[in-house]
Amino acid sequence: CKLKCLKTSAVFAIATAHFTWQGHKSEYESGVNVRKEQAARASNFLLGYVKRQPVIFGGDLNESFWPKRIFEKKGFKHCFETLGLPVRPTHPTRPSLAHEERNADSALDWIFFRNPERGSSPQLRVLLSSVIKDMRGLSSDDPDEKKLLAVQPSDHMPVMSVFRLDKD
Repeated sequence: CKLKCLKTSAVFAIATAHFTWQGHKSEYESGVNVRKEQAARASNFLLGYVKRQPVIFGGDLNESFWPKRIFEKKGFKHCFETLGLPVRPTHPTRPSLAHEERNADSALDWIFFRNPERGSSPQLRVLLSSVIKDMRGLSSDDPDEKKLLAVQPSDHMPVMSVFRLDKD
């Protein structure tokens, strides 16, 4: 979606996706890494959609190698790199089930952003980025909102970034 700042009228886009899991049956049977195509299609779509506007893209990309390389080749940066931080593992949350440990301590969830050339648009600037390791929520089936979830809300830890939209 595209968002417009009420104060400055600056426009930027934000998008998300959930790429196919590495152990998916179709990938296992074909031997083809489908996340490569998904990353190429998503990055190409975003470049065509935003034209000369900043864009934020994040999601569960279920891989630490190809999506990152493909987005970087298209001029996207990830939120940790920009702040001089190492990539943080996002999978699995712990305690976890035994099958989640097969792909343990991996960065599978990402937030990327891309700014257009200076002078043509406002610029996004990353102020803070973190992987949230301790997350607990209220049970969605409790109308009184008193019961805590008995387990983590996901097998992945959320990635959080705070951005500022600066005038060029």
